[in-house]
Amino acid sequence: MAAMTDDLLAYLLDDLSEGRRAEVERRIADDPDWQREFNRLRECLATSCCQEQEEEPEDAVAPPTDLVHRTCRLIEKCAYNPQPTGTTVALSEANCPAPRYFGWTLADLTIAVGIGLIVFGLLSPSLLKSREDSRRVVCANNLRSVGTWLTNYADRDPQGHFPKILPGQNAGMFALILAERGGVNRNPLQQSLICPTQSTGEITIRIPSIRELQTGEPLRVAKLVLRLGGNYAYNIGWIDAYGELHPLKLAGRTDVPMLGDAPNPADGFRGGNHTDNGQNFLLKSMEVRFVCNPDDPNIYDNWNLNHDNQHAASRSEDDNVLLRTGYGPLGPVKIPFLPKVD
Repeated sequence: MAAMTDDLLAYLLDDLSEGRRAEVERRIADDPDWQREFNRLRECLATSCCQEQEEEPEDAVAPPTDLVHRTCRLIEKCAYNPQPTGTTVALSEANCPAPRYFGWTLADLTIAVGIGLIVFGLLSPSLLKSREDSRRVVCANNLRSVGTWLTNYADRDPQGHFPKILPGQNAGMFALILAERGGVNRNPLQQSLICPTQSTGEITIRIPSIRELQTGEPLRVAKLVLRLGGNYAYNIGWIDAYGELHPLKLAGRTDVPMLGDAPNPADGFRGGNHTDNGQNFLLKSMEVRFVCNPDDPNIYDNWNLNHDNQHAASRSEDDNVLLRTGYGPLGPVKIPFLPKVD
């Protein structure tokens, strides 16, 4: 039966070869069963084609063009504003508000700012300490550079003296002597006289020639003189009972300071150039010693003031004092000195 139906459908759809088509036509003519099945299949095919050709009713309503858009917006609304069970919601514009966008609220911003401040508070001490440690290392390297030039000068001096500062002269004169008589190039010397902790980059050091100081305009000369030693103080030696100045010698004890951070006159010549109220001091051994609270007599020998509590040359060989630029063997230098290299 199935084979007959298949052959008849293929015959009606004109999907048979010539030989097979002639065989099917013979059976339809001779066999009543084939005739009945043929008539049934032909009626079924005719009915299906008629139904496909029927026109749509005139009163059929086309779906809205924005049906999908409304449906999505309604689903979004119901997701954030659930309706009671059994409630019917129409797909109208009133029930389809614009999509809601959820950004940062004031509370979110407050929490974020608070977390940022906490993180900054935890990290800032470490960052500041790291920056100060770096500056202190640069300062120590600058001191060693200048100390090397001072040592080379004293090594070539017949009496083994470091640059001699005469009464009335500025302690910063040592830099001028190094440039004039020590054979030191001015550019690296000027750069090494700056401590990154004390200087903000606004101060520049320029070491003039002796002739420039002797013939220059007085006010300009005074400014140059007050910056000769940069940010560092220099051990000029000591004065004996007869008023004779004895410069620091290369020979002898090696734990004697020859150069260091210049103390602040406004603070009573105390330390504090670096953290922990400390100063860098360069010893004759070329060791850089970082001293905290260098004015504490219970801990250290004060290298900023002599035994008379003055920022001036000491009166004994065992009293070492480092003088900042603007001070000489007898104390403050109030007028520019007439440069004289002794």
